[in-house]
Order: sequence, then C-alpha cells, then structure tokens
Amino acid sequence: MVTTAQKTQRSIVNFNSASTTLLETLSGCPNLLTYDVHRIPCDSGCYKLDVDATCSIEGYKWGIDAIVRDYEGVVVAVSCSQVFSLLNSEVAEALAMQKGLKFAKEVFFLNLIA
Repeated sequence: MVTTAQKTQRSIVNFNSASTTLLETLSGCPNLLTYDVHRIPCDSGCYKLDVDATCSIEGYKWGIDAIVRDYEGVVVAVSCSQVFSLLNSEVAEALAMQKGLKFAKEVFFLNLIA
C-alpha cells in the first residue's frame, strides 16, 4: 500500500522532472535552478490546476506549463509547451491559464480548482 508520504514524494519528483525538462528545453542549459513550490490543497474529489509561464534568457521564448494534482497533492497530469514573442509576463500568465484550462478539459478533469 502506498502511503501519503510516498505519493507526495513521487509528486515532487514528477514536478521537478517536468520543471527541469521545461527549463532545459527553453535555455539549452541543464544547470538552472528550480524553486520550491507551495501547494494549496483542495477538497476530496477535486483537482487543483497550477499554471506558470517562464521566459528564457534570450527573452523571446516562453515556457508554458500546467500541473493537475489530486486532493492529496499527487501529480496526475502535466503539460508543457513553448511559445514565442509574447508581449509581457501578464500576457504569458494569461496564456498559461488558458492553455492549462484547455488541457485539463481535454484530459477530463472537470471538477477543477484553478
């Protein structure tokens, strides 16, 4: 039987792996720092959507990612994409939310908190 601690640890590994892949894809550099993420839990039966947008060092490539977690915080779905030439971080964050909601709907997570 898998404990909550094991599920949490697996989620952290999954998230870090997805984040590292996204950052490496954008920068071409495997030695970038990743930051600690603080999760807000949701009720049982719900899923939590977290999105983010990251700009490359060059300033014209943006990484868009979405992570869906269950009520225990276990990562159940991840989406990463790359876009070019966005105006600013507000536009990038709005696009991240739009893409995240579309992704969650496509993989049938309808009882969602964003």
